[in-house]
Amino acid sequence: MSFKLTKNISARISTDDGYSIGSQDVSLSITYSIISITLSDDSNGIAQLGAQINNGSIFPVSSYPFIYDISKGSVFEQAQSIIMALTEFGGSSVD
Repeated sequence: MSFKLTKNISARISTDDGYSIGSQDVSLSITYSIISITLSDDSNGIAQLGAQINNGSIFPVSSYPFIYDISKGSVFEQAQSIIMALTEFGGSSVD
C-alpha cells in the first residue's frame, strides 16, 4: 500500500566550486508507504512512514500515531487513511 504526492520546489543551482548560478523549479513525485506498524492493546498504533523520490531508494520519513479499530479491517489501511488526511499530505492520491 502506498500513496503519491507531487511537490513543486525551487532548487538552487550551483557550480562545483559552490557559486550560485540561479534556481529552477522542479517537480518531485514522492511515493509514501508504511514500512512498519507497532500496535498496543489499547487501540493505539504508530506507523513508520517511508518515502521514495522519483523512483529512488526508500528512506524513513517519520512516525505517526493513530487509533485503530480491529473490527474495521486492515490496520495498514486505517493508518494510511489517517496519514493521508493530514495537512502535509493534502492532494495525495492512492498509488
